[in-house]
Amino acid sequence: MVATGRPTACFKAIDLWAAYLSPAWATPTHYKALREASREHGVVVSSIAGGFGKSLELLEKYCQLAVEAETTLLGIGGALLPEQGEEIDKILGRYGVKLAFENHPEEKTPADVLAKIGDYPNIGSTLDTGWFATYDYPVVDAIEELKDRLLLVHLKNIKAPGGHEAAAWNNGYLDMEPIVRKLVQVGYTGYISLEYEPLDHDPRPICKEFREAVETWIANS
Repeated sequence: MVATGRPTACFKAIDLWAAYLSPAWATPTHYKALREASREHGVVVSSIAGGFGKSLELLEKYCQLAVEAETTLLGIGGALLPEQGEEIDKILGRYGVKLAFENHPEEKTPADVLAKIGDYPNIGSTLDTGWFATYDYPVVDAIEELKDRLLLVHLKNIKAPGGHEAAAWNNGYLDMEPIVRKLVQVGYTGYISLEYEPLDHDPRPICKEFREAVETWIANS
């Protein structure tokens, strides 16, 4: 993960997936260990990733996890949007946390995302480039349409529309450079999460190359 406007020599932040530290079972000891590890390795938690389904109680636990992890962003989804958007927004506001709703298979266009998140001050968008590519929706156009609600970006490439098979940043359907340059153009200053999830090899060397390319595009935009 990199941050726009802040080129770095290495990864400095992570999205913390709730499968590794779930608010359903985490204890103060877990939270203390997380903060100690974060400081020891110089890696901050930029967001909590997961889903609260149909449970407002679980959403509140996610907010508590975010506070303990010293982040203010939930990059998660929930089946209660948009029906209980007002209640969700109030819970988020109590904790000083924002929910960045990520487009997944159900949201094929930015209009679908906007309809889901409503017009609440504590709810915005995580833009996942891979899922828009699955439905062959132009990602640069999606950035323009969601720019006022963008809280987080997941940069991910796929092999071809119609599927969701992972591809390397420079060997897939999407051209990543104009996407990053568009983010800079619209004034996005949040985190950019780099996603590459192959099932048959170690993604780390390619992710390092990806990070270096993204930082170069940002610096030269």
